[in-house]
Amino acid sequence: IYSINGFIVRWPAGNIFDISLFQSSTHAKSAVQSAIKSWCGARNRSGIVAQALTEHLQNVEGPIHVAGHSLGGRIALKVAESLNAHRYLTSVTALAPALSAQDIDLEKAASAVCRPPLICHSSKDRVLSSIFPYGQNPHQVLTLCNQPLSGARSLLRQLSSLLESRYANPAIGFVG
Repeated sequence: IYSINGFIVRWPAGNIFDISLFQSSTHAKSAVQSAIKSWCGARNRSGIVAQALTEHLQNVEGPIHVAGHSLGGRIALKVAESLNAHRYLTSVTALAPALSAQDIDLEKAASAVCRPPLICHSSKDRVLSSIFPYGQNPHQVLTLCNQPLSGARSLLRQLSSLLESRYANPAIGFVG
């Protein structure tokens, strides 16, 4: 009776280490650099996936429901934003989407959906509360990692000051 297209995108997951456990600033810096590289690479690939999915959905007949978690939530909302002028989506569900309000025109995305997009979040999401702000400021974080520091605690103090940017441009999936 129904024809269903399903797409699953697997992201290579890196490990996010608690850098407060490192005694050496060298190991802490390496962990931060690795997390930033993984995050920025995945974020950039999400744009390619959103573009490909948008192109595909322009030719699909019938109701379309788009859902995603984290970067998948980013993709779901970006697809809605891109399809705005082409067709309507039946629904969009973004679970803890990894994008900020500055990354998307939410009104444009919402106008492409028959009912308001459902955006679910948790204010306790550790990735969106920590890695996301670092990923929004990768050059600042990597510059900090290249500076000589006295230890992991010093790096943590410096990184925490960068985290304050999450209040200026937080992930939608962190704040709702």
